[in-house]
Amino acid sequence: MRKILSTILAAVAALCLSVPAHAQTSDSYAAVQRLLDGESAAISESAVSTYTPIIIKWVGGAGGGTVAVAAGGDMTLSTGPAGGSAVETTVNTVASGSPCGATPGVLDLSTPLATCDTLGEVVNVINKSANWRAVVRDGLFADSSDNTLITLVEIAANGADGLALLGDHAITFWTTKELSSEPVSIRRYIDGTRVAGIVQNPSAGSRVVLFQNYSKQTFAGGALSYQVFSCKDQYPVSWTGGVAQGVATETCTTLENQVGPATTVAQTWNYPWALESRKGERMVVRMLNSTTASTVIVWSAYGRVAPLK
Repeated sequence: MRKILSTILAAVAALCLSVPAHAQTSDSYAAVQRLLDGESAAISESAVSTYTPIIIKWVGGAGGGTVAVAAGGDMTLSTGPAGGSAVETTVNTVASGSPCGATPGVLDLSTPLATCDTLGEVVNVINKSANWRAVVRDGLFADSSDNTLITLVEIAANGADGLALLGDHAITFWTTKELSSEPVSIRRYIDGTRVAGIVQNPSAGSRVVLFQNYSKQTFAGGALSYQVFSCKDQYPVSWTGGVAQGVATETCTTLENQVGPATTVAQTWNYPWALESRKGERMVVRMLNSTTASTVIVWSAYGRVAPLK
């Protein structure tokens, strides 16, 4: 696919160079130039439950913080080192209305309340603490949080990249990925100078284009759906004392929603002139099974992230 993509881009570049100089200021030429100036974006998967619905990071300073996910999905945030920590008391507090259950520091995602049953609501609860930052990566804000995170033994969430929490395909029946040129890291959303908040729109200034999506999976009967979304994320602008004032929101547009082939049958979706996200929005690609997939034999998608000028 990389050879095909290189050939396509080379042909487009050659075509543009053949355009008279006085015509090279056209909108079409500028669009192609932005594409060539962009960065490659790719998805490559060979197993289920390897996507990252949420990235979380401790920003509370010395002592560190840990995250554990129990069977059933309940998430516990703690302070201190793994094995010697204490449950965090600044997350899911009584003062905030206990949106994720009655216990501070524990987010009940096995039988979540209506105020904590989506990924967007979960990260909003976490970002109400000055000690933590959380963002949605491979998913939509509206996706269910009910038992959808893979079990995780207590582990530190202090690293610069944050901690990637994996999604459970056995519950969601899907594998979901953001088509991005960036690694799975929270650095895109915060950095050493922004621990007080999260970048309001991490996709501002760019547009994502998709050239090809390929899938061949094994699952127990049923059908496969292929979906592509363009989503504008808006994290809170105002942060006081490191606490989000307001909540993050998301508006998504469905770009594709097609029925795929039966089990183990390969399918390729090609976009010779590219499927584009909206300006300043991220692109989320989803392969949705009607039942649990035993193995994702191969799933790949290729595109570019083009700068807006």
